[in-house]
Amino acid sequence: MTRRTGALLVLIVVAGAVALRAALSAGTSPRERIESMFEDLQELRFEVNTCMAAMDFDERAVERRLAGTDSLRARIDALEALDPRGIPRDSFPVYMELVDRFNARVAAWDTIGEQARSSRDECEILVERHNVLGDSLRSYLMEQGLVPDSIATLP
Repeated sequence: MTRRTGALLVLIVVAGAVALRAALSAGTSPRERIESMFEDLQELRFEVNTCMAAMDFDERAVERRLAGTDSLRARIDALEALDPRGIPRDSFPVYMELVDRFNARVAAWDTIGEQARSSRDECEILVERHNVLGDSLRSYLMEQGLVPDSIATLP
């Protein structure tokens, strides 16, 4: 299953859960239902904010890794440009250390990139869940006549 297919499956399950919750809460008072949906919306908002902060942290880690990798690459290029015949003998140990560090940083890219992609995907799912619940709450408030159509359709 692809990541997108998994995200779509989660959205379908979430939408089903929202519909099930609505059916189960049909016997509760409108006030209780609104309060419950609002609490769920607040919890999801907190989860979204937490996820976005984690995603931002992961993206900054990628940027720092890129800057460090670029810096190592520039130092390697500078040593390689010292002599057209190759790396000078007295610079060779430093050159090899830089190449080893560069290769280690590049090898870690897959892990770091996957972590950043995973954070982004998790946040997208949470945002979609938040939006589905927010739309459900807005629709219910409109059904109850508590929010005029003109306000409920504002972005």
